Amino acid sequence: MAKSTRQAWQLLMRHSLTRPSEEASQYAKIYRLLTNFLDNLQVAIDVSGNGQLPWPASTEPDSSTLFHDITLFLTSESHNFTISNGTKPASNTSYVGPVLDLEPSSTVKHVNWIWPECLVGDGSDSEDSARGAYNISMHQSFRWNGTDYYTVFDLPISVTNSIPDSDDRIDCDLLENKLLSAAEIGESSDSLPGQPWVEGGATTVSTPDATGTGAGNRCHSGFKRVAGLAIATTAILHFLGPVCQEHYIAYIATDPDIDTKLSTRSLSMTLLSASRRVLRYRIARALIIIFTIWNLAEIHLIHHRIYEADYTVLRRRPQKQERIYIASINWNNELVLRSHWNKALTQLVLKLGPENVFISIYESGSYDNTKGALRELDWELERMRVPRNITLSPVTHEDELAAPAMGEGWIRTPDGKKQLRRIPYLARIRNLSLLPLQDLARQGITFDKILFLNDVVFTPNDVLRLLDTNDGEYGAACSLDFSKPPSFYDTFALRDSNGHEPIMQKWPYFSSAASRHGMKNMSPVPVASCWNGMGMVTSIQEIVA
Repeated sequence: MAKSTRQAWQLLMRHSLTRPSEEASQYAKIYRLLTNFLDNLQVAIDVSGNGQLPWPASTEPDSSTLFHDITLFLTSESHNFTISNGTKPASNTSYVGPVLDLEPSSTVKHVNWIWPECLVGDGSDSEDSARGAYNISMHQSFRWNGTDYYTVFDLPISVTNSIPDSDDRIDCDLLENKLLSAAEIGESSDSLPGQPWVEGGATTVSTPDATGTGAGNRCHSGFKRVAGLAIATTAILHFLGPVCQEHYIAYIATDPDIDTKLSTRSLSMTLLSASRRVLRYRIARALIIIFTIWNLAEIHLIHHRIYEADYTVLRRRPQKQERIYIASINWNNELVLRSHWNKALTQLVLKLGPENVFISIYESGSYDNTKGALRELDWELERMRVPRNITLSPVTHEDELAAPAMGEGWIRTPDGKKQLRRIPYLARIRNLSLLPLQDLARQGITFDKILFLNDVVFTPNDVLRLLDTNDGEYGAACSLDFSKPPSFYDTFALRDSNGHEPIMQKWPYFSSAASRHGMKNMSPVPVASCWNGMGMVTSIQEIVA
């Protein structure tokens, strides 16, 4: 054989063991496939190896390079139809024919196959139709360098387009190749050189993952069982899994004396590449499964901990008779006071004991009837004999703005108007709610903790749970408040254990690992600062001073 021709054959055989998208992927190459025509399936096959092989090919029986045959089939999980081959249906000899006999002067063979009756449809699903997912399966039998080979190449297509009925359509039973048993395959005389199901037609070659025949022992044995009369359906590909699906080509050598160095190396590289792809696929699938199970387990655990926290039997009053100073500032809170807040506060007093609390409430500037709601609360606390100080300031918001702008509690807007700065203003009002602490301290009345209550919906158990945070060992402890669950509301002052702002208003809120761990375990969450719906403070002496 001439050197250039031999190199061309080597190139083609090397590529015949790789994915079909690469250049010269096999001896004959499907380079065009049209399935959108209504009446025909059109397949164009280049038999020149991208112009590197001489044409017409030799017809001498003893030639070292020889094309035996090309056969085409349309295969699915339940069907195997002949598209074009040398074994014509007996009742319709004009319907199909040998591919190599088409267009003798051309290296491109055009197969124009009329869809059979069972694939007729309007594009919609039908239970009785054979339409759906198929493979165009091309079987090649050829000789290279004196050795006979047989390759199988599957190209997936989907028969879902509209195919009208016609008198030219053939009964599918005439084109159907039935699945043969092993005995029927052994008795069959319809074979070509190099076919793996022919007695003695396979050579064992070394592979990196197994000792087998052709493209690996697992794939070969699967093809051998079902390959009678070139029947290779996609059901087998589904059964064998991703390894064989990645190969695309079943490769068999027939002469035990040939030099298999090139083919073995190429085959080994292909199998190794396929094995790596399969390994990556399996690792990715395993990681996804582990990730899903882990998250489901974590969600279940978190919900279980929340359930336990909600239904934990809390003490009716602290084990140690702690004295609690309850402070609150109010502005335009009539609705929440009348619907929830007043009742929850009186229930909390009953649990803590009226003798163990002092309530200080400061209100000013409300536009609604907040003052009326607080007067009702004051009457109820009087009935319960609870020590308290409720200040209803007559100062309005307009009065605050009318005062001379002094100090850093003011800001001038771009339009030239002066406005109160929110935080300094709220801090001043908060301090007014703490003023009674000094008078009480001079009377010798002290407290263990200060509870700041904002205008939030709460229950007595919420306060008791906050009071017991970390067994009472903390400088300050805050709740999480939600305006529109599960979105956390008050992010202004909240900082995680690393001093960072919340990364989001939804779970898990924090970027700090320590803070996130506390959230997941329903345990105290370490933070650098907080001021939310409720806050418990233990540093009483510093505040009084």
